[in-house]
Amino acid sequence: MKVYIFLRLCLLMLVTFVCLETHAQKRSAGGKRYTGLIDIPHQILRYHTVDSIRKEMRILKELGFERVYLVLCNPGYPAHSHPFNTILPMGKKMPYRMLESVIELGDPNWVYLNEAKKAGLEAFAVMKPYESGSGNTIPEGKVAPYSRALVKTIGGSHIHFDNMLIKHPEYRVQRKPLVDSIQKRTNLPVTAVEVSFCIDSFRNKIGHNNYLNFRGYSRSEVDSTEVELYVSKDNGTYKRLEQPYTTTVSYGFKDVYDANGRRLYDNKEHLVLRLENLDISEDYKYFVAIVKSQHKLYTIPYSMIKVFTASGEIPITLGVYARNPLHLPNVPLDPATKAWGTEGNPVKGEKAMDLFQKWGVEFEWYGVGFWGNGWESTGVYGIAKGVREEMKGTLCEAYPEVREYWMQQVRRAVDMGYDGIDFRLQNHSAMVADHLSYGYNEPIVEKYLQKYGVNILQQEADPYKIMKIRGDFYYEFLEEAAKYIRDHHKKINIHLRHADQEPEVSYAESDFNELGFWTMPKIIVPWEKIVDLADEITLKHYYFNDYRPALADRIKARAKAQHKPVWVIDNVNHRELNAKFMTAIEQDPLVDGVVFYEFAPGVFDTYVTGDTSKPYSLVILQDLLKQVGWPSN
Repeated sequence: MKVYIFLRLCLLMLVTFVCLETHAQKRSAGGKRYTGLIDIPHQILRYHTVDSIRKEMRILKELGFERVYLVLCNPGYPAHSHPFNTILPMGKKMPYRMLESVIELGDPNWVYLNEAKKAGLEAFAVMKPYESGSGNTIPEGKVAPYSRALVKTIGGSHIHFDNMLIKHPEYRVQRKPLVDSIQKRTNLPVTAVEVSFCIDSFRNKIGHNNYLNFRGYSRSEVDSTEVELYVSKDNGTYKRLEQPYTTTVSYGFKDVYDANGRRLYDNKEHLVLRLENLDISEDYKYFVAIVKSQHKLYTIPYSMIKVFTASGEIPITLGVYARNPLHLPNVPLDPATKAWGTEGNPVKGEKAMDLFQKWGVEFEWYGVGFWGNGWESTGVYGIAKGVREEMKGTLCEAYPEVREYWMQQVRRAVDMGYDGIDFRLQNHSAMVADHLSYGYNEPIVEKYLQKYGVNILQQEADPYKIMKIRGDFYYEFLEEAAKYIRDHHKKINIHLRHADQEPEVSYAESDFNELGFWTMPKIIVPWEKIVDLADEITLKHYYFNDYRPALADRIKARAKAQHKPVWVIDNVNHRELNAKFMTAIEQDPLVDGVVFYEFAPGVFDTYVTGDTSKPYSLVILQDLLKQVGWPSN
């Protein structure tokens, strides 16, 4: 009997060893693993059934993938940077169908997990703790029937927040309070508005490895520039200011600052347009300056547009995007009768010129933009009296209640049956321009005083220290999450970026990868501790089809030394589905695997090529996987 048991144990060990070896052999010629990521909230904007999800999982399995990453729907289905990426009413005028998908599926997170398991895939939940809502707005006094709460802010009311913020908006990251005497100025009539443009030469990043080298203008080239002012009480409808005022045009040399007050250039020549002798009632809190010129004029509106009352300059909030009604082509839409809360992506430039008078401005959308230091030349500049008090939809990790809310999501995903959780910092909830003004919640203020002996409500703070304190609170959450995950024999993956090992808080030479970019929560995490804590590391950089092994090299090396897999992102939507990019990753010895992001809709698109009915991107992907020696099923 003992011999029989011994032989059975030996056989079991042999089978286990063979299975592990077989699993380990599932690699490309360069030793890399490949898998895909599906963003569930984005995917179910298209009507989804269990059958359609089953087909998606089968495609992943047929590609030879053994794992799938699934970005979870957060509680309450908060809106992303696409305001329509949430629960919207059903009907012929609505081109997006998340509500129908949710009604059909019940719990999309569970259905995707269940179908992944049926297909024989390992399923990792991608949890975005800071994804609590982009904070898009509707005008003051309006209602959004499908938003469960309205949270007052600059520009109107925030809508489509998650389950925490609809009840506790006070848990958001807070701005440093204004001095009372300065705050009171915003309640006075406006007497002057000043808009400045740099007409000297400068350089600004406008794309990956792409720069605007502005040559500058002579005064004679811009002396015919004009400015018109529109006013609004609710940031819903605007009318042209009809009262008489004086417009002065002047030139002068002054320094150039970014939205955070950091000097970029010394002594650059400016064109200054000043509207004086105004007497705009305090009832009007919102303005739009329309600038007309024969040439494209450049300004950093967050520092180069100013508003004054009789008591002096007042704090303001800027925006270059107009709200954009969401509707099908050729379907008329009247702002007087529409259901607010069903807006599309905000627009700027000529499109904003056509829309802002009826729909209003979306302030600080995309922060200071995608590239560079915040230079704009749109000609449409929205201005709001005052500043926002919280970082839109960004929860503050310093509150125990917030960390417990996140832990509830962790426990739910683990108990649901996910094989692991991948924690991602990037989100769509922190679109602010002057991000260094935030992080003044009471627990952070207390911790700063305890560590550095400085009361940051009364003295200047070091923004790096604030970000590090916030990062330490976030790490507390990760430690608790890791314990629960491992107690249930699951894995913990954690996202890191180059900015974590080389923190840069300004926008200088922005490459989408610094701490202040609008998709980041503006924290500095203890990356060494995180590598030590995690089972695997995911690097979600924006390479823009230029793979750079040096990005996060120390993070990769530390993980490699501990035999922990490092995954990098191949962003299908950034044209990275090509042999050159994949070959560069294959040659990086510190990388273990590649995640195709976003597999849907980036690969599950509707394009066809030649005689095949398969999606075009899928055909390309299959061919590329063959080229790198990936064994498909």
